[in-house]
Amino acid sequence: LPVIILREARVEWAEASDGKITPSGAAVIDGQLAPDPAAPAMYRFAMNQRPPAPADSAGPPGGPGSRGVSVTGTWDVAANRFSAVTTNIPLSAQLHRSMPRQVRQWWDEHKLAGVLSQFRLNFDPEDGLVLGADLDRVSMVQTVQPQPAGPVHTINFRNVRGTLTFGITRPFVRASGLRGQILGYAFQAEGEFRGVSAESPFELLIRFPNANVTSDYPPLFMAFPVAQDLLQRIRPEGHF
Repeated sequence: LPVIILREARVEWAEASDGKITPSGAAVIDGQLAPDPAAPAMYRFAMNQRPPAPADSAGPPGGPGSRGVSVTGTWDVAANRFSAVTTNIPLSAQLHRSMPRQVRQWWDEHKLAGVLSQFRLNFDPEDGLVLGADLDRVSMVQTVQPQPAGPVHTINFRNVRGTLTFGITRPFVRASGLRGQILGYAFQAEGEFRGVSAESPFELLIRFPNANVTSDYPPLFMAFPVAQDLLQRIRPEGHF
């Protein structure tokens, strides 16, 4: 395989839907793709996105020595497998525009804000496209409607750390090792959403370690008939 060197290469990406291609983002990058001596059919690459040019500049983005987002990874040409990783990514409007439609939809519904300590992209013929994100003090929102005709409750998650994995080819969202603040309590959570729409079924296990429970239970807990009946029966109070 040849060595490929990129200088001021403009990369554009778009979405295809109903036979129509819609541009969704672009970047100017420098980088290199080089064959792995131990695996001749595999490239190893390192890319650096140049920061946007100043508004009053007619030249290319960035300048000598300027650095933006850096991405490293591998591309197995023979097996059609691709893997890339980058670190310390703010959840910005620019990143939002570059995400697949399913991720943008989930992002908007949950009002994500904060920083990703690591972002991963993997593709292989078996699992398709899968995105992974390690959260660093991220905030998000989850709406819950305990009863079909009942009110919709909004749950605010604060200072969340942990991992979210998004299946794009086969839609799912998986939460692993999440921890942060919810309803004034520290929480830990694991679970999976089998789809990316608000109506998708999901399983979510939430723990509240070291919780101090008073008789003034959060309205969200009392909105579930099963939880309401249980709380009224045992009336838990104190430090758990």
